[in-house]
Amino acid sequence: MEYDKDKTEYFIQLLSSNHYRIYAFISGLVLNSSDADDIMQDTSSIMWRKFDEFKDGTDFVAWGVTIAKFRVMEYRKKKKDTYLSEEAIELLANQSAGDISGLDDKLQALSSCLTKLPAQDCNMLKMRYTHSHKARTIAQRFGTSVHMVYRNMARIKLVLADCIEKQLKAEGY
Repeated sequence: MEYDKDKTEYFIQLLSSNHYRIYAFISGLVLNSSDADDIMQDTSSIMWRKFDEFKDGTDFVAWGVTIAKFRVMEYRKKKKDTYLSEEAIELLANQSAGDISGLDDKLQALSSCLTKLPAQDCNMLKMRYTHSHKARTIAQRFGTSVHMVYRNMARIKLVLADCIEKQLKAEGY
């Protein structure tokens, strides 16, 4: 069936281009990254099963976030997670959904700001965030102390945050 193939490809395209937005929403409500991964996987499965209910031309992320919100609620009940009330989760969910809408602009600004960093700073970030190296490994690679790695990472984060803020303001955000 050609329709099923097209439907599958369309779903995969939508999910792959919006996965990080939905995952960002989930990880904002769940502290444990392993649990967030499980909830995202479950959310993706449900989205696929209910894809016939998705109305083409509407907001795929909003639809996915709504499904994810209910998955997070179910996760909390299973874990007997009562440190936040249902109302607090709802408020956080609404706030997170609003934060996601500006995520593309922030990611674009981050990408631009990364190109302005010195090569050594970029290499340090890649080691830490792309390759998940510990501070000790990074210190050995750069011939410095662990303390200096932490100081440099803090400095780089401040430089990036400042650059992103300036770029977003310049673009009217």
